[in-house]
Amino acid sequence: MGRIMISADSPADFPKELIDRYDVRIAPLHVILDGVSYNDGVDITPEDIFSRYDSEKILPSTSAVSISEYSEFFKGILNEGYTDIIHLCMSSEMSSTYQNAVIASEDMENVRILDSRNITSCISMLALKACRLRDTGFSAKEIYERISDMRDKVSGSFIIDKLEFLKKGGRCSGIAALGANVLGIKPCIEIAGGKMSPGKKYRGKTEVCQLKYVSDRIAQFQDNIDTDILFITSTHGFDPQQIESIKKEIRKKIKFKEVIINTAGCVISAHCGKNTMGIIFMTK
Repeated sequence: MGRIMISADSPADFPKELIDRYDVRIAPLHVILDGVSYNDGVDITPEDIFSRYDSEKILPSTSAVSISEYSEFFKGILNEGYTDIIHLCMSSEMSSTYQNAVIASEDMENVRILDSRNITSCISMLALKACRLRDTGFSAKEIYERISDMRDKVSGSFIIDKLEFLKKGGRCSGIAALGANVLGIKPCIEIAGGKMSPGKKYRGKTEVCQLKYVSDRIAQFQDNIDTDILFITSTHGFDPQQIESIKKEIRKKIKFKEVIINTAGCVISAHCGKNTMGIIFMTK
C-alpha cells in the first residue's frame, strides 16, 4: 500500500491541530499588503492584516499559487517518498488555483487535483474526510472519487458583521451591494455550486444576529444533517464567550459527534473582515 498525502490550498483554513495529527500539507496563496507579497499563514497572519487596517486603513489583495510553485510543492512531497497526492483546491469559481494546479501536475500521474467547489472550513471538512478514508485503508483513487461525491453535501455559510472588507476586497462587490448603505445589515453568505451568493439578511445587535443565523441554518437543514462533524469558523479576535453561546445554541437544536472550533486564515479574513463567523456541516 502506497503512502498517500492529502494537501490543500491555504484558504482551506485547515486547523493546525489537524494538520499535525493527519500530516496534511498546505500550499500557501499570496497576500499582498502595501506592495509587499507574503505567503498566507507563513509570514503573515490575520492579526497583521487587521492591525494594518486599523492603523492605516490598508487592505491586502490576494493571488493564487503559481504553476511553478505548485510543481515544486508536489515534487517536494513525492521526493519524500509519498506515492500519491490528493490536493484540494479552493473553488475554481473564485480563484485560478485549480487551473494552475492541474497544469502543474500534468506530468504527474499520481497527483490528483480536486476542485473543492468550496472555501475555508468547507474544504477542511473534505480534507478531514479524505484523511480518515486514507487512514482506514482506501486507495487514492477511491478517496478521490468519494470526496468528489461529497462536495455538494457540504453546507457552508457565514454571517458578515460589517461590509467594508467585503466591498473593498473587490471579489464580492455584488454581494456587498446587498446592503452596503444600510446601517446594521448583516448578510448571510451561502456557498453553493462553487460560488458565494446572498442568503438571509439580519439586522440588529451582532451577537443576537449571529445566534439567529445559527438557529436558522440548523432549522433549514434539520432533518437532513449529518451529525458527524460541525465546524464553527470565525475570523481572528472573535469573542470566545460568543463561541460558547453559539455552541449552546447548536446543542439546543442538534447534537454533533464532533465540534471543531476554527479560525479563518489571511485570505478569508482579507475579504470578510472582523467578527465574521459561520457554521459548516454536511448533509446526508
